[in-house]
Amino acid sequence: MEPTQAMPGVFALIKQSLSFYKANYKKFINIGLVLIGVYAAIQVANMLLVTEKPVGGQIFVSFLVIFITSIIGTVFQVVQQYVIIKEITEVDSGRNMSVSDLYKFGFGLFFPALWISILTGLILLGTSVFLLIPALVLGIFLTFSGMVLVAEDKRGLTALSTSFYYIRNNFWKVLGRLLAFALISVGILLLLLGVALLVTYLSNPDFFSLQTFEKLSDNAYSSNIWAMLIGFLFSALFYCVYLPIVQSYNFAIYKHLKVSKPVPNPEVDFKKSRGWFLGLSIFGFVVPILAIISILSLAFAFGIKEGFTDARNTNLKAQAVTEDINASFATTSTVEALVTKNPSLLESPARGSDSVGFEINIPKGWTLYADQDDLEQGSIISFPEDPNNAIIQIQKFPLELASDAVAADAFQVILASNPDLKNILTKKAFIGTQPAYVMTSKDDTGTVGFAFYLIARGKETFGISVGWNADSIVPNVESLLNESISTFKVL
Repeated sequence: MEPTQAMPGVFALIKQSLSFYKANYKKFINIGLVLIGVYAAIQVANMLLVTEKPVGGQIFVSFLVIFITSIIGTVFQVVQQYVIIKEITEVDSGRNMSVSDLYKFGFGLFFPALWISILTGLILLGTSVFLLIPALVLGIFLTFSGMVLVAEDKRGLTALSTSFYYIRNNFWKVLGRLLAFALISVGILLLLLGVALLVTYLSNPDFFSLQTFEKLSDNAYSSNIWAMLIGFLFSALFYCVYLPIVQSYNFAIYKHLKVSKPVPNPEVDFKKSRGWFLGLSIFGFVVPILAIISILSLAFAFGIKEGFTDARNTNLKAQAVTEDINASFATTSTVEALVTKNPSLLESPARGSDSVGFEINIPKGWTLYADQDDLEQGSIISFPEDPNNAIIQIQKFPLELASDAVAADAFQVILASNPDLKNILTKKAFIGTQPAYVMTSKDDTGTVGFAFYLIARGKETFGISVGWNADSIVPNVESLLNESISTFKVL
């Protein structure tokens, strides 16, 4: 990879990097396979130790496993890039290092590389405050900081300044070659993807059918295995083939820039750039902090007063509603009885086991969304074709409905989670022969309504929630819901 007087063109650089990879592909594949092995171990650990729906202590274990494996994967991914660069510099210098020694070297550079990444991020953030384009331009100038770290053992601001020094007066040449290689890479990737899809389609036209995707969805385990295998295949191509070629291409540009310029004098050549980079990194660190403080200050200044006002209004409304509920329960001398008048409009009872203890007739043609487990737990949902038209939901709670005050508190919880309810009315009622507490709400037009029923069963309480839209396609929807609720029976 000897440099020429003039910087090689894009295709000459590609040819050079491909030849370099061809001569050293075994080492590059071994370097990549280390990372692939780490990824495989991470996948296995996650499959064995991470619970899909964690509960209790499993939540902490799952989070800890994901957190640790994510850090391990990230560290190896960063290290592998510097291992590849080190291998390129070693081969270019006529030396040879084992894969284990290369990774030892890479881990030794992890924190210096991390520091360069942090500085670069802060500098670009500080620059982007002014305009995005200057930040992108500066990012090009800092492209070879990692090469400088590995090849010249220069760190921090010195590595950044060295990269800037090499690219200065060569910006358009470097930009053109990097951009051209990126476009060629994307084009090749799209071509390969198109060929793969075409071959798949020609060999099995039904592969892209809806039925195939439904089968994969039904067999989650099989689809996950295929996803993992495809992921490993692409990872192997990327880390064992593509990334070494990219780094070889970049190294060829870096080496030409290095030998085409005099050895830099840090006191002279880095003085201005170091100062600018230091200032921009500090600015990039301070700007997010100032932005967060400003946002919080504005939110506090303009939002806290409204928040207190809303909270006060909500508390006053809640207090008034609670007083109305207690008053209505206390003064009700007679109770309303809900009675089924048109049983032909309802389906046969939906019921759970005797331990669940309820049954109800739902409107004919409505969907009953409840499997056996739901029924066993005392929970069902029923609605017509569009749940926005109407809905019935039944849930069982471990609440002993021992007094009017308990019912008032329960309704208060419902109001707290549904602050937009209006025109609230509460009453006692009988559903069949069963005493119940009822709270209803309608919007100002009387079109959209909600009703909540509380029915005691020993130390448990059934809560029935219904909602309807009078403009829905369901005829007499409110009456139909009342008909269904009137069939509710505690067993």
